[in-house]
Amino acid sequence: MQSTTTSRLGVGFISLLAACSSTASGSSGDDVDAASQHDAAIDGVVDAEPLSDSQILPDAAVPVCDPSKPFGTPTQLAGINTTARDIQAVIAGDGKLYFASDRTTATNLDIFTSTLNGTTWGTPVALPNFNTTLGETTPALTADALTMYYSVTPAGMTTGEVYVTARANTTTAFQAGTAVANVNDAATDDGDVGVTGDGALLYFSSNRSGVYKVYEAIKGGGGAFGAATAITQINGTVYDAHPRVDAAGTTMYYSSMRTDGGAQGGADIWMSKRASRAAVWGTPTRVAELNTAMNESPTYISADGCYLLLQSNRAGGTGDQDIYEAKKPL
Repeated sequence: MQSTTTSRLGVGFISLLAACSSTASGSSGDDVDAASQHDAAIDGVVDAEPLSDSQILPDAAVPVCDPSKPFGTPTQLAGINTTARDIQAVIAGDGKLYFASDRTTATNLDIFTSTLNGTTWGTPVALPNFNTTLGETTPALTADALTMYYSVTPAGMTTGEVYVTARANTTTAFQAGTAVANVNDAATDDGDVGVTGDGALLYFSSNRSGVYKVYEAIKGGGGAFGAATAITQINGTVYDAHPRVDAAGTTMYYSSMRTDGGAQGGADIWMSKRASRAAVWGTPTRVAELNTAMNESPTYISADGCYLLLQSNRAGGTGDQDIYEAKKPL
């Protein structure tokens, strides 16, 4: 394992972790129809309105970056990567990094955590009493870090499912969860989970249509998710997967093998925005500065949009796949 070294994090990001710690111990007619249908569904969502700045980003008044500028060149997340697969990293409201790795087993991925010590990520540890022989990956946590969605994909299997687990407080360890009702298709591969800060909208990728596409499931008044639907504004005719949304649910980064828009090869990171949760997603654009000729996928975007984590097998990495960070400048 690499020795732990200092990772330079943005001022706003450090402030966000400190605040979390203190509180925790252009449209066609079809688009219009889609918007109406989506709006009607949103009306039934529990707590589905976008979170306020004070709920999502405690230091929202502090300019952390210029959102109109591109991300800087991605760099490896110091102290985390090994010669194994290290992927699917997210930073949760409890101030911890959650990610998946097969560093301790040659067959299955497990979920690990690391705690930020000042500006340095500590030695990762596997989640206690959580990982099984089935293979756990793609952690996605709500803003309060009390609910975690993730994927379970047994080694050698071609099908996976979206799971969920919850805890009473951030000092309690997560326990192994259960499959999310109404979302999974037992005959296909469902995973690569993303979730809004309040847990009202769930995003994942599935090959139930024959090729991987991005799906959305909306939580209803009873607390259960409705049937998942493909997002037509995001999906094309090729591989589209790894959806990650900001806490408000109005910005999505995802991975696609589409060849338009100056695609750089392999799977590239693309981005789409919308004005509100009731609106349809806008035309996706490729995030050129994050991509190479190899494969890149987003894994986390901060609430202010200034900080992003991704995974890549690009040249110069440490292992099979590595975790990288990218920041937007002031």
